[in-house]
Amino acid sequence: MPITSCQQDGLFFEYKDWLNGWQVTGFLPSLAQNKSEIIIPDYVQGAKVLAIGKEAFAYSEFTKVKLPSFLCIIGFGAFMHMPKLEVVTMGSARQEKSDIHFGGKAFFECCNLVLFDINGIARFVDDGYQFAFCYSFNPDDFALGSSLPKHAFEDCINMKTLTFATDLPVQIGDEALRNVELKTVNFCQDFQGAIAELKPYLKHAEHISCPANSCVTELAYEGYPIFIDANL
Repeated sequence: MPITSCQQDGLFFEYKDWLNGWQVTGFLPSLAQNKSEIIIPDYVQGAKVLAIGKEAFAYSEFTKVKLPSFLCIIGFGAFMHMPKLEVVTMGSARQEKSDIHFGGKAFFECCNLVLFDINGIARFVDDGYQFAFCYSFNPDDFALGSSLPKHAFEDCINMKTLTFATDLPVQIGDEALRNVELKTVNFCQDFQGAIAELKPYLKHAEHISCPANSCVTELAYEGYPIFIDANL
């Protein structure tokens, strides 16, 4: 059974067991009136909060969300249809970037989202749905650790920087970056993605960084602004 006894800054969160910690399943709306910010605790009853469940905060009117420091997964539609949401940050106890898995429609239609700082590497869960951020005015800088599913960042017009933070093969789904004008693209040491799939989204790029031995360097012959980064 979910517990409802955890109170944080006047909000009561509901939880259920998840692996060796907790998954947030929702909150009590009746106690959320006049609250504009969610601060999800790092620990509940001594155990870490590791996940946010399906539609846990969907359709709510919060403007700011602070995620738990040890978050591993954000479930399907966890924050979808939150037009007032502007800022998403991560708890301060997170010391290094690690994987955060996003379910489909995780931040779908968060149309006023302007700051998204999670100190993590995004991976997308293959749950049969896409549109993880579709129609959100999305983060300026995003570290990607998996392939992009269909429509993942479609119409995220504020997204300017994308970092491929993985050495795994990366595939770009249909219209995954539609109407996104990337200015800066960073590739990791052993990027193995399909360069041809990326080309339509690089036409506005001003800086493309990659290691010297990367297949990305071939774009220099086509006039793309390639910069070799000796530190990669």
